[in-house]
Amino acid sequence: MSIEITKLENCENEMSVRMDSSETQEYFEKILQREAKKITIPGFRKGKAPISIVKKIHGESLKIGNLDKVVTEKFWKEVEKQDLNVISTPVITHVDIDDNDNIDFKIKYETYPEIELNDCNGFGIEKIVYEISENSIDEEIKKILFSKRTTAPADTIDNKEVIVDLEITKLDSTGLPLIGEKNEPTKLYLNSPDANQSLVESLLSKKKDDEFVFTHMPQHHHHKNEKVDHDHLPEKYSVKVKNIEKVILPEFTDSFCQETSKGDYKNVEEFKIRLKENLQKNYDNFSRRIFENGLMDELIRRNDFNPPNTFVDKTLDSYIEEEKEKYPNKKFPADVNIEELRESKRPDAIWGVKWMILRDKLLEKENLMVTDEELERIAEEESKKTGITKDKMKNYLKNSNHFISNLKTNKALKYLEEKAEIKIKSRIV
Repeated sequence: MSIEITKLENCENEMSVRMDSSETQEYFEKILQREAKKITIPGFRKGKAPISIVKKIHGESLKIGNLDKVVTEKFWKEVEKQDLNVISTPVITHVDIDDNDNIDFKIKYETYPEIELNDCNGFGIEKIVYEISENSIDEEIKKILFSKRTTAPADTIDNKEVIVDLEITKLDSTGLPLIGEKNEPTKLYLNSPDANQSLVESLLSKKKDDEFVFTHMPQHHHHKNEKVDHDHLPEKYSVKVKNIEKVILPEFTDSFCQETSKGDYKNVEEFKIRLKENLQKNYDNFSRRIFENGLMDELIRRNDFNPPNTFVDKTLDSYIEEEKEKYPNKKFPADVNIEELRESKRPDAIWGVKWMILRDKLLEKENLMVTDEELERIAEEESKKTGITKDKMKNYLKNSNHFISNLKTNKALKYLEEKAEIKIKSRIV
């Protein structure tokens, strides 16, 4: 018998094995004994024919029919013997048996990557601390007032506090509508920060049913010494004002604040304080997510590797299922190209697999893995909150992949944060 293991790309390996006839006979004898109990031969009751007769009649077909089983069984014995960390379903790529019952086979499989973590001490990382400005508070108030707006018909666009219905048609270089282009109906609030300001300026003083040509220059960033790309020429559009509605915003008063908050806030001042607190909380959470992603990115950068395709594909499967949940009846529309969707999400899946593998490796190296005592403590705390018995809660937490994964991630991030050199950067928003 001879065994050779060859490392291929990523975490793929190939095991090449030659099984001598002395070894294969043991396997075939077991198969013959097992299958003989199921075979009916004329003149004998089912499973009662002598082994010698069964072997003479069915021996060769039983060998060929069970060859893959022999190969697979031998493979897993070698996996256990050599303590190989196989993470994928093995694939038989070659199998052959000669006249003397010697078997040659090859099997491809993936193993967990062998990683030696580099030092995680002292890497620099930036953490943004956001300060909420009065301007941000005013913008949020405007959004709230706009959500409670009323409207009235208007004939002229006198100011930006209007909503207009536009019919926009793209024109060719001669000023004629492009063939095949449809008139695109567009509803635009002129005072929206997202509105195209050039278009807004062009619309001021226009009346209902006015039509004009709007010239738009597509944004294109050139590198130094780069010649202008003539594909990026001004674009012309025919714009027709179909309807104008004057926006009437409510006054921002104590009574408005009381009504909008259903009595939670008594006056304008209290409303603004709570609004600032909520904004600060949102930005703090946003800052935390950026900071944590930075920690993850740095761990991956210092220990980059090619992750197992098996893990990447499984992660992609879960991403696709999450996307499917967003559609009615949890089914993709006919126009969704699932393969293109998978490919678009592959970089995220690769990053996610790298993080999870390195996270677990870090926790193992630093002896920070989730312990039974830790689960016991958390289960006791949650039991007091929910009324569920501690044992049931512990069993639920222990078997919740989502909970365990989050717990591991929090442990790893806490460790990385303690080891990092954090540079605080203030930003007013």
